[in-house]
Amino acid sequence: MSQLVSWADSFKAAGVLLVYLIGWGIIGGFITGLGLLGLGDPYSSLYKGVNNIQIIVSLILVVTGLLVLTIGSLASLFKVYAGMVKGKNVQ
Repeated sequence: MSQLVSWADSFKAAGVLLVYLIGWGIIGGFITGLGLLGLGDPYSSLYKGVNNIQIIVSLILVVTGLLVLTIGSLASLFKVYAGMVKGKNVQ
């Protein structure tokens, strides 16, 4: 019969995962924010519209930021989980 992971190890792993998720959220959010900023502020009196290149670049940045956030978060989850299964200290 396999040994269950202790509560202390589980909470430690959850804390480490939370730190990873916050980091990926900051990185992915920054990239996504750059994409959204590229579209400008349509409510500003200085707004003159956007051209097709700005829309494409902004869309690429938004999608890239969301992918970085999603894939980085999943990779962190797998890393922490694999460390717990192998019995290693999670870092």
